[in-house]
Amino acid sequence: AATAAEEPAWIALLQPLSVEKAAVAGDWKLEEGALENRALSVAAEKGARIVLPAQPDGEYDFEVVFTRRTGVHSICLMFVAGGKQAAFDIDAWGQHLAGLQNVGGRSIRDNATRVGDVQLTNGKQYTATLKVRKDTIEAWLDDRRLVTHRSDGSDLSPLSLWQLPDGKSLGIGAWESAATFHSVRVRAVSGSVTRPAVEAV
Repeated sequence: AATAAEEPAWIALLQPLSVEKAAVAGDWKLEEGALENRALSVAAEKGARIVLPAQPDGEYDFEVVFTRRTGVHSICLMFVAGGKQAAFDIDAWGQHLAGLQNVGGRSIRDNATRVGDVQLTNGKQYTATLKVRKDTIEAWLDDRRLVTHRSDGSDLSPLSLWQLPDGKSLGIGAWESAATFHSVRVRAVSGSVTRPAVEAV
């Protein structure tokens, strides 16, 4: 029997994805293979992004396993906190920056979440994780915590380059970089994760 101490279950977000309906910009493809193991790939293009079938309400963890295959620019996780949308960018702005944008209307080039010297190696697999809590947002790359931002989400806003249509859903993106997303998943820590109806491919 389940106990209250058990960790919440992870929800996989690639398997039910309809790429044609979810893509906001860019050339996205679910790779061939067994349904539960299919990776999502994207060609190099400015602002390539896709909406994921998840709308978290409350506290949650958002985990993305990816490999940047070409290019020198950012991989992005679009997230929601306190009803506000924002982005966690990794290896951004041609300056190897990581952090949250926007905070107080400022991008990571000039907000307090800015972390320098975060350079992705093409062909290497990474795990990016966002831990969104009611008063804190943590952003991790592998075992390195890059950001601890104390916020209820009210100071967040989407960077126009990464904006998603509805403002409630999670998303992923890549800037002028071909990339493969091997696993994308979310789990509710408190509250819930709504799964908008999607048609599987």
